[in-house]
Amino acid sequence: MKNHLNILLVAVAALFATGATVSCSDDDDLGATIFNTDPSQDYLDRTQATFPLDTFLKVNYLEPYNVQFIYRYNDKGTDMTKNLTPATYDKSVDLAVLTKYLWYDVYNKVSGGTDFLKQYSPRVIQLTGSKNYNPTQGTEVLGDASSGVKINFYNVNNLDPSNISMMNEYFFKTMHHEFAHILDQTYLHPTSFNTLSQGHYDASGWSDRPDSLSAGSGFTSSYASSSYTEDWAETMANYITRDTVSWQNLLNTASYDWDSYELGKSSDYDDSIRIYQSAGPSHRYVTENGRRVQITYFASARDSIYYNLRIHGVPATDVMGYLNTTSSSKYYIYRKMIARDASGYPIPTSDWKLTYTHTSGIVGRDVILQKVDLVRNYLLEHYNISLDELRKEVQTRTYVTNADGSFAFDQNGNVENRLTQVQSSGQTLMDELRQEVYQYNSLIQQK
Repeated sequence: MKNHLNILLVAVAALFATGATVSCSDDDDLGATIFNTDPSQDYLDRTQATFPLDTFLKVNYLEPYNVQFIYRYNDKGTDMTKNLTPATYDKSVDLAVLTKYLWYDVYNKVSGGTDFLKQYSPRVIQLTGSKNYNPTQGTEVLGDASSGVKINFYNVNNLDPSNISMMNEYFFKTMHHEFAHILDQTYLHPTSFNTLSQGHYDASGWSDRPDSLSAGSGFTSSYASSSYTEDWAETMANYITRDTVSWQNLLNTASYDWDSYELGKSSDYDDSIRIYQSAGPSHRYVTENGRRVQITYFASARDSIYYNLRIHGVPATDVMGYLNTTSSSKYYIYRKMIARDASGYPIPTSDWKLTYTHTSGIVGRDVILQKVDLVRNYLLEHYNISLDELRKEVQTRTYVTNADGSFAFDQNGNVENRLTQVQSSGQTLMDELRQEVYQYNSLIQQK
């Protein structure tokens, strides 16, 4: 059986009997502070090996923002129905400095000071070392937020600064996703956003919907298609954290209609894999501007499994179709919709191009960009924050930029990771960020 797993972020909102969600303003009953933030009271134990991180959290979260950053495992603050494990000290150090660098420092810069986060920041950030699975649903919770008061991060022990895609998915995007929920609880997003994809949300079936089909329907992720509230948070978080290449690839995917058909059983799936591995697309050569250009084309009813199929005018890395297994162990081929004959074979044009078709009446790219515009206007109107400045600040802190401000790309065409780049000092940016914690090592006292 093929394993299938989807990931989600959860916004847990407390409800009144009337069904209205609790907004951040309801937290005012807690008073101006809910934790002891008096810097004159040094209650930390200098004989503990964790004293450096405890001091960093006190100085950078508790005192300026009244935020309790919890990395020690507290089962009362976790899901007691799950088998969860604590976060390690070193990984907690990394996420603590990255959360400050890529969330708190970013909002301070674009909002013009610390007042914004003093008012809207969650009061508790809690770390859990292990992943949080929902085995019966085949899903994984990346993070959750409770009524604008608390945010949980999971999978901390697998944090890897060298893997920027993983970091974005589990942590950076989660930060901005959950914070989008908190802001939304203070000023509700415009109702016009909800109507853009009305009729296309699927609260129970989203986990089996591939991202390509979701993009073609106007969503930035499959989880965004679960509800309009998650759509709002995913739109904001994906726009902020996706690098320029990833974002353009998403919009490119969203420019097509996608269809699917069920293979039927696992043997059909395995047969398709074997066909892909053993057969090569046919090709021919043409001359363009005095040079020979290879045009690849494969006329088969199962053409879409050649997911690196290169058609004239289409980038070699462009995905035309792929195989997928659902959580219920059904096997599908998902593919871009093209003109086909009665036998299902593609109908190429005279110059061997494919004719892509639109039958859904939806151009996903346009819908996604409309949603981004609504997020942009919302942040500016209610919080006086520029979404594009926010995105630029996050991206320039995450990815290497050239002297002219453009992004630097590696030999594979990917944006380079700034966190692990060795700087003129001989250290990486992560080394320098960790030093914000390790500077307190010398203050540890022997028992």
